[in-house]
Amino acid sequence: MIGYFRRSIKAQIGASFGLAAIFLIILGALAIWSSFKLENTDKWVSHTHDAMGAVNNFNVSLEEAIDAQRYYIFTGKDEYFQRYGALVRLIPGRIDSLSLLASDNAVQRRRIAALRRAVSLRLAAADRAVALRRAKGEQAAAKLIARGEGENNMAEIRRILAAMELEERGLLLIRGRDAAEFGTMAELVALLGGFAAIAMLLAAVLVILRSFDRLREIQEERDRFFNTSADMLCILGADGRFRQLNPSWQKTLGFLPEALRGKSLLDIIHPDDREAAAKAVAELARGRALDGFESRCVRKDGGVVWLRWSAAEAKQELIYAGARDVTAQKDAERMRDEVVSMVSHELRNPLTVIHSSFVLIERAAQSLPEDIRELLNMAQINTNRMLRLIEDFLNMKKMKYGQLEFDMEPAAISKLLEEAVSSHQAYAQLRGVGLSLSPPQNGIRVKVDRARIHQVLANLISNAIKHSPKGAAVEIRSESLEASVKISIRDRGPGIPENFRSRVFQKFAQAGSAAGGTGLGLSVAKSIVERLGGSIGFETSQDGTTFYFTLPTV
Repeated sequence: MIGYFRRSIKAQIGASFGLAAIFLIILGALAIWSSFKLENTDKWVSHTHDAMGAVNNFNVSLEEAIDAQRYYIFTGKDEYFQRYGALVRLIPGRIDSLSLLASDNAVQRRRIAALRRAVSLRLAAADRAVALRRAKGEQAAAKLIARGEGENNMAEIRRILAAMELEERGLLLIRGRDAAEFGTMAELVALLGGFAAIAMLLAAVLVILRSFDRLREIQEERDRFFNTSADMLCILGADGRFRQLNPSWQKTLGFLPEALRGKSLLDIIHPDDREAAAKAVAELARGRALDGFESRCVRKDGGVVWLRWSAAEAKQELIYAGARDVTAQKDAERMRDEVVSMVSHELRNPLTVIHSSFVLIERAAQSLPEDIRELLNMAQINTNRMLRLIEDFLNMKKMKYGQLEFDMEPAAISKLLEEAVSSHQAYAQLRGVGLSLSPPQNGIRVKVDRARIHQVLANLISNAIKHSPKGAAVEIRSESLEASVKISIRDRGPGIPENFRSRVFQKFAQAGSAAGGTGLGLSVAKSIVERLGGSIGFETSQDGTTFYFTLPTV
């Protein structure tokens, strides 16, 4: 018993009411069965009464017909003749009623067959006497009746009817006894059902009392966790108003929980973030969970803190949410962005000059030895790569703060791909990798920022070159879709590790350090493609990886 009460509330209630349900199902089945049997028995009792009534009705009709025949013979009055004829016409119908009621009883059916024959003979004798009365008078008819032919048939009829009535009375006795037994069983089942209902009620009261005790313990445990958690926990209504808050809100924002209770979450959100917060609350109210949403909140003293929110979807008009102060992380990110931006700006100008110098030197150094020209080419490639990395850093910062501008213009996709392949030939040769451009379908045009789309192609093609083994070829192709064009870049590398695939497009994400890089290229490419109205994805296996993106056509 102790072990039983230690089970979870759900298990207790489930076990208790499960057993009760099984017992009630058995009782219900017995009640249905006994009710059915009682109803069926009552039907047969009624059927037996109907059969006995039909026997009596037939007997009365036949006796009255014979009496009418006799009155006519002795009086000659036409009214008795007409009554006789009317009663005789009823007799076949009465026999048919008896036959229908006895359809379930073979013995009675045989008796009815004998009854038909006897009645037919009796009525035939009566008809002859009536005909003789009408033709030759009373004396002739009386002599015919005196022979006793009709009385013999009538005696046989009475014998058959008596046997049929006796049979029905026996059936009535048996069926009445069955009805009494099933009635007693139905009463017993009802009595047991009443006792079961009382027992279930007592069991339910016991379970509910134990459940209330356990629920109170759970609530106390929840309140202890709620009040001691370092995170800012709260319960919101579906309308976004605070129902309950833990003390951590006072530590972070300076407001007492009682002061915020009943107020809207939007009241403490920074004005610039309220629209996004209102959308987040609406999503929660529609049954969607929330994780990683960030917003600024205004402290009681007017200061601003950054909070990262997570919340479960609304249940019973309540939203359970938690927030964590990430102001320090945001400050660190801002400082990092500022440092990266400063360094990038400081490096871009001298690197641009160096890269241009290398290009000029390479053009004017055709007479230099081959190994020197290779060094110059390598220097040009690396400075170009560094410039692209710096551009990625700067673009990432601009996209983060919505400052990245796009200069949109129509362009042929074939021309864009040819330019991209041409600009990467030197890097591919340096890595010992070929570039294969499938003839693009002519006439496909897109509206893009040429510089941005070249940045996307540069990131994808250079990645494919880096991850391809020597002697392999990177395949670049385009495919016309219904209202867009799909550009694919395939390498022959070992594929993307499975544990890294979900993070491919995240900032600073790298599967390994062997190929170098900052982990920004794919994140920047994804942001640019989506800004241009397209989508980006990849397919990977041990035979290689294909990155693809789509752009709307014009």
